[in-house]
Amino acid sequence: MSTTDKKTTPPPPALWKGFVQGAIGAMTGAAVSHPLDLIKVRLQIQGEGVLAAAAKGGGERLGTLGMGVAIFRESGAGGLFRGLSASLFRQFFYSGVRFGVYVVQLVRLGDHG
Repeated sequence: MSTTDKKTTPPPPALWKGFVQGAIGAMTGAAVSHPLDLIKVRLQIQGEGVLAAAAKGGGERLGTLGMGVAIFRESGAGGLFRGLSASLFRQFFYSGVRFGVYVVQLVRLGDHG
């Protein structure tokens, strides 16, 4: 049997790559979706305030676009990303560990090709 006939198995992937790739992917998703999540939370909070104001005979309710514009006017573009650092830290650790463990399990089960 010659050396060209031997089937070589590729080396297992570096275990840290799963952590880094998972963390970066999740952090990107969190950064992109954060403004919409912030608007959603503000709308939910507004709903509680509108119920209280309606009981007193007033209260204006904003829609999704109106809430986004109100946040932008109040705090600028950075206001839409307020609180993003906490979300990024969570995704870095949570998703990084999750994908890192996934890669470890792939290697342990022998499916890393």
